Amino acid sequence: MAAVFAGFLLIGLALPVLPLHLHQQLGFGPFAVGLVTGSQFVASMLSRIGAGNYADGRGGKRAVVVGLIAAVLAGFIYLGSLALLDRPVASASALFAGRAVLGASESFIITGGVAWGLSLAGGQTPERS
Repeated sequence: MAAVFAGFLLIGLALPVLPLHLHQQLGFGPFAVGLVTGSQFVASMLSRIGAGNYADGRGGKRAVVVGLIAAVLAGFIYLGSLALLDRPVASASALFAGRAVLGASESFIITGGVAWGLSLAGGQTPERS
C-alpha cells in the first residue's frame, strides 16, 4: 500500500501546476491545456489491460516496480520539457509524452498493487456445509 500511495502522491503533485505552466509560461489556451492534461487519463485507460496481463503473468510486485520506474521516466521527460521553454510547441509535446508515460505507469502501479495485495491475501476456498 505504501508503494501505491507514494506512486499516486507523485502522480498527483504535478497536476495543479501543469495547467498554469502551459497557460502562463508557454502561452497555450484551454484546449491545449486539456489535451496535455488528458493524455495521462487516455494512456491510463488504454494501458490498463496490458498492465493487468503483465501483473497476471509476472506478478503484482513486478508490475508495481515497472510502474514506479515508468513514473520516474515521466519525471525526466517533464524535466526535459523545461530545456525546451524557448520552443513552446516542443515543450508542450514533451509534456504530452510525459503525461502519457505517467498514465501508463499509473495503470501498472494500481493494477499491480491490487494483484500483489490479492496474492498476499491468498485464495481461500469456502467450506461447504
